[in-house]
Amino acid sequence: MGRGVNLHPWLPNLGYYAKMLSTLGFQEVGELLREAIPQGLLVDDGVFKSLPRYALMPWNIERTVKSKLLRNPLYEPSRVFAGGPICPHYVHPVTLYIISRGEFLTAYTPYQPEVNQGVLQALFEYQSLLSELLGVEVVNAGMYDGATALGEAALMAVRIKRKKSILMPESLHPQYKAVLRTYLYGPDVKLLEYKTDFDGSPNLEDLEEKVRSLKPSGAILELPTSEGVLHDKLKEAIEIAHLNDALAISLVEPLVLALVKPPGEIGSDIVVAEGQSLGLPMSGGGSRLGVFGIKWDRTLLRQLPGRLVGSTLDAEGKRGFMLILQTREQHIKREKATSNITTNASLNAIAAAVHLALLGRNGLSYLSALIYERTQYALKLMRQHGINLRYPDSKHFKNVTYDIENPKSVFMSACSQGILPFSILAGSRVVSCFTELHAHSDIDALVRFLSKVEGGD
Repeated sequence: MGRGVNLHPWLPNLGYYAKMLSTLGFQEVGELLREAIPQGLLVDDGVFKSLPRYALMPWNIERTVKSKLLRNPLYEPSRVFAGGPICPHYVHPVTLYIISRGEFLTAYTPYQPEVNQGVLQALFEYQSLLSELLGVEVVNAGMYDGATALGEAALMAVRIKRKKSILMPESLHPQYKAVLRTYLYGPDVKLLEYKTDFDGSPNLEDLEEKVRSLKPSGAILELPTSEGVLHDKLKEAIEIAHLNDALAISLVEPLVLALVKPPGEIGSDIVVAEGQSLGLPMSGGGSRLGVFGIKWDRTLLRQLPGRLVGSTLDAEGKRGFMLILQTREQHIKREKATSNITTNASLNAIAAAVHLALLGRNGLSYLSALIYERTQYALKLMRQHGINLRYPDSKHFKNVTYDIENPKSVFMSACSQGILPFSILAGSRVVSCFTELHAHSDIDALVRFLSKVEGGD
């Protein structure tokens, strides 16, 4: 296939196989595969060259895989402190049972309302619960994760304001920055940063100067910050964005919203979040749930990515549910769709709805207060043991950031003692999380280990 051969209007790269192979030094795909795949795994006429036939019997394959899996170390969730957007949280057995039912587990996108009322109602309940939690009027039926939800929010702001730049805090998690760069690369949108203050909160003076001079389509505002700092500047930051014709995009931790006023109630245009803390296991980083909400505004609503479930009345006057405003979707608008979310994270959205229903208003408040208490306990203990906290005098929620020498070797040493101590952000900067699963004794064990390796005791 030569360059410039258009085989399909929506698959523009099909005609570039020859050029790609030539660049890699191959003439055909088989050569590439033979170079990339170990010889022992190559198949010739359905038979592995290097393995006797009995080794490929199902029971032997299962035995081999199990023996390899046993080499993976197992850690108690209470000894997992690796912080960031994904942290260990309690997942109720009722949540796992409900989402394991075939009606939810194997359901595809509910295009046909006449046969999908159960799934549609569950997603409608999710939207309603999250709307109340975020303080906004509209929440879609789920995105892939927090990072891609943020990327979609940035693209949405650009579509509405038509200015080719987005402003983000320098404290934003490195992985979120990487996803944003990927999302904004194609549309050629500049990603700009504003500074963090001495206490880890957003520097409002720099935010105001950057929004006024650079004129971005949107400003990303965190609560708490990716470094865990809990601040009271969100309302003022939203006002600064609005005064300079930028959309305010709030990136939040859902569980903190039981302790502070939701961003939607103080004027945020778009609110996004990672929903893993709402009843989802860590699962090695996936699958996750991206939460995406907007205030009631026709322009925002028309540009909202993802799917919306609405409530209506059927021909007999009975209440029913269906997907609404589907003109945003790729099965109708194709390349003009506001997103290509496809089957997305509906199962995880339903899990979040079940989790919130089990907690209730009082349970959510208790859980949030408990996480806050655990975090403050850890902060106090880390200060006492001389841990090099980045923001020792600031309030934190769930995540705490600090510096440590030789973080990779410290990490491996902790793992050998049954502790996953932190996630490495950059250089010597690391982040640990503290949730409802961490008792004081667990936190004591982590801090004792850290103070020992740092020579604090």
